Amino acid sequence: MGTNGYIGLAGLLVSSAGFTVSIWLICQSKSAAKRAAHAATEAREAIKAAVAVADFSSAIAIVDEAKRLHRIRSLKALATLPDRYASLRRLLTGIPIAKRDLPTAHRSLIQSAIHQARILEQMVEEALVSSEKRRELSGPRANEILSGVSDNLHAIVTQLQYNR
Repeated sequence: MGTNGYIGLAGLLVSSAGFTVSIWLICQSKSAAKRAAHAATEAREAIKAAVAVADFSSAIAIVDEAKRLHRIRSLKALATLPDRYASLRRLLTGIPIAKRDLPTAHRSLIQSAIHQARILEQMVEEALVSSEKRRELSGPRANEILSGVSDNLHAIVTQLQYNR
């Protein structure tokens, strides 16, 4: 075999090695892209969980404020409650939409809290226009309901924080 034969064989070996390295690098970049996509998905889920925790914390704060306002029992305090209940419902309605992987039990508790807030809001609205209804409005009973709502929301947020 002459010099040209060796040069041709060397060129073939270099081309084959280059092709093999190219295939290997393509596989590596594909794997890196998959890892990056997975990391992005995990980051999105972590952000959703953090937003849900913040929303739950805000909802719990609204419930605590409503309990204090029920204890005051003044007309001025009662007048602020319908807005607080509406804010609570809006917050709670958005959580299952943003955090689609919530367990069914958590979704049920949230739906129950929304329903109870709606009922309490209606009772307060009636109490604001009728002194008879105002006398019938029981602050301790409302706070008992709100305490149950608060306990359920706290249990859910605790699971979200520690079971990621």
